[in-house]
Amino acid sequence: GELCNLYKYTVDYDLNILIKKHKDYNESMKCDFETWEETAERYKTHLNELEQESIKLLQEYGLNTDRTIVDTNSTGKDSMVKTYLAHKAGLVFITYFNITTLDVGESNKMAKENNYKCTFPDKKYGGFYQWIKRENIIPSRLNRCCCKYFKEDATMFSFDSNSKMLFLFGMRNDESTARSGYTDVWINEKWGKQRVCIGILPIRKWTDLDIWLYIFRENISINEKYKMGYSRVGWTK
Repeated sequence: GELCNLYKYTVDYDLNILIKKHKDYNESMKCDFETWEETAERYKTHLNELEQESIKLLQEYGLNTDRTIVDTNSTGKDSMVKTYLAHKAGLVFITYFNITTLDVGESNKMAKENNYKCTFPDKKYGGFYQWIKRENIIPSRLNRCCCKYFKEDATMFSFDSNSKMLFLFGMRNDESTARSGYTDVWINEKWGKQRVCIGILPIRKWTDLDIWLYIFRENISINEKYKMGYSRVGWTK
């Protein structure tokens, strides 16, 4: 369970990889390496506790409910774990995948293979690149208006405005400062007061390491982009 710094990888803009010894590297270091399976076994109790807590939350809100349960899935690792847990909790739901026109081919392929239902942005916006050109918008981390048109609106407009819905989201507290304060129940203010909708965050307390160890342990399918070195692949919640 101890962390040893052995090597440092740097990747330049041309994707050239440079490997050099870490500054903390010591020739006398003797590291007994774990496999992922061994690490998962060492975290067994912790993972079981997280799993049971997530399933309990899902069952509390999702069993015997009069709400339509909407499972949002971007084909990212968090989404795949959350959907897996929803099945394990015995919920009856439909999984939706947002076609944002920004998705990598592997995500579209995975959504199709899993028979996810798709939502599309309003035709008046066109594709993302056509939209930003027409609106003269420069997208950035601080200017995330694309989320409203290509994800949030596309999802909400797929349902009757008076429908009582329960959304399953894969957001986690340690993803960002903005999400660190999220609780089990989350309501998007953009839904409007006329919406009778709530969202729950069954994996909000999980860390990146928890997610990956659980994936390895449960043999959950992952997006092929992760195998190419990408740390993120999904655009939806």
